[in-house]
Amino acid sequence: MTEDKKYKKESGQVLQGINRDFEEKNTLKKAKKLGLSYVNIGKTPVNPDYLKLIPYEKAEKAQAATFYKIGEKLRVAVVDPENPETKKILKELKAKDYKLNINLASQSGIIEVIRKYKDIEVYRKSKIVETVEEKSIKTYEKEIEELKSLGETIKGVTAEEAVNLINIGAMKTKASDVHYEPTGDHAIVRFRIDGVLYKVFEIRKKDYENILNQIKYNTKMKLNISDVPQDGRYGFAYNDRKVDVRVSVIPTETLESIVCRFLDSGKKFTSFKDLGFEDKNLETMEGLTKISHGMILITGPTGSGKTTTLYSLLQGFNSPEKKIITLENPIE
Repeated sequence: MTEDKKYKKESGQVLQGINRDFEEKNTLKKAKKLGLSYVNIGKTPVNPDYLKLIPYEKAEKAQAATFYKIGEKLRVAVVDPENPETKKILKELKAKDYKLNINLASQSGIIEVIRKYKDIEVYRKSKIVETVEEKSIKTYEKEIEELKSLGETIKGVTAEEAVNLINIGAMKTKASDVHYEPTGDHAIVRFRIDGVLYKVFEIRKKDYENILNQIKYNTKMKLNISDVPQDGRYGFAYNDRKVDVRVSVIPTETLESIVCRFLDSGKKFTSFKDLGFEDKNLETMEGLTKISHGMILITGPTGSGKTTTLYSLLQGFNSPEKKIITLENPIE
């Protein structure tokens, strides 16, 4: 790429960013005028299970998307609440006994969300697919960049919604765990992806305190105890499958720190070759599935792939004439 073309491309990206900021500010002003809540939906992680509450074609026509749900309470992002197609969708949702919270969103933001129907394979004309397409590390980096604004978004939502947004962000980036690290007047949120910890965003101390209490409540930990370590677990639904979260809370000099490990029931354990084993190492691993007795010891640091390797190994042993029993602590 020539310097001239590179300059034009960078200038176009800057101009596009300025136009988008202007559009979001105008949408915020309009929301205040109409007495509605505002959401920057393009930068809000959306659970596919909530997105599917409005079919793709209807969402596209109505320029609307459902992005959060607690019980019967449902938050809906719309571009124009007076649009006849939008009114029709809202009426249908109310008929299903949902209590709606209407949020005004920019047209660009809604278009981005509607694109996600195909990007995450939530919707297809032939069928609904239950798996999220695997992304390259470049996509992770892009997702992480988009999630940096989550620290600001969390300021305006409940602790329950904040935890949900972070969990969905972690699932989208295929993070194995999320680390909350309190440091004085704020807390750092980091995602572990492919064994490497990435700083994603920071949150205010008071917001972190609410998130800490919400996670302890979810895991049935003792809320009034903050000077000893506690462990627990809870679950949530993502893309039609259950995700368990194993939680460890440890006291620090300021507040308690949290580590959440995600145990995805929909995770597919694959072949050794697909895991990256090559040549002699691949031959050794495949040979292990042929032994008749003995012990195989797998070690490594957090996030290095011990569980994935172990379950891929178990797949090699698995056959109709064999019975496999696992003893796990904790159960994964």
